[in-house]
Amino acid sequence: MSDRRVLLLGPNGNPIQAKTSDADALVVAGNQILAAGLGHAYNGTTWDRWRGNTDLTLLASAARTATSLAPNQLNYNGRGLYVVLNVTATSGTGGLTLRVWGMDPVTGFVIAMLSATAAVTATGRYIYLVYPGAISPGAGGGSPGVTQLSAIPLPRRWFVEVTHVDGSSYTYSVGASLVM
Repeated sequence: MSDRRVLLLGPNGNPIQAKTSDADALVVAGNQILAAGLGHAYNGTTWDRWRGNTDLTLLASAARTATSLAPNQLNYNGRGLYVVLNVTATSGTGGLTLRVWGMDPVTGFVIAMLSATAAVTATGRYIYLVYPGAISPGAGGGSPGVTQLSAIPLPRRWFVEVTHVDGSSYTYSVGASLVM
């Protein structure tokens, strides 16, 4: 995205010419500012760009034999999360379980947002949904194709864990979409 020049009012009320960019926390002359219409939201410390639905690669496809943790993620302004566990090869019978964890911003304590109730033992795509108000497929139509859901909002900090029930090798990837 190329920069655009915008005219803003500085802390002393005088006009300042600034550039917009893809960077968060737009800074002009050392001061954090927000211009109306630029699509920013205050996060308690700085201003973040407003984002739409965002796609993420949490774990690239690879053969694994032990529990895998995706890196900690930052949810800027999504309400929920759509996670896809794509299993392409399996050599065991124990299976995999997926969890979505939220993090307490003060202590870092983790809170289970979604814990898979059934282990995945076959190849295929398994879809997990964390979204406020989501309903199960059997409850009035719901979310077809969703393996499991949790009808709660996603916190700002979160991560995904894939647990191996046994030491067998599984080849899989985990992708996600932050959803508005």
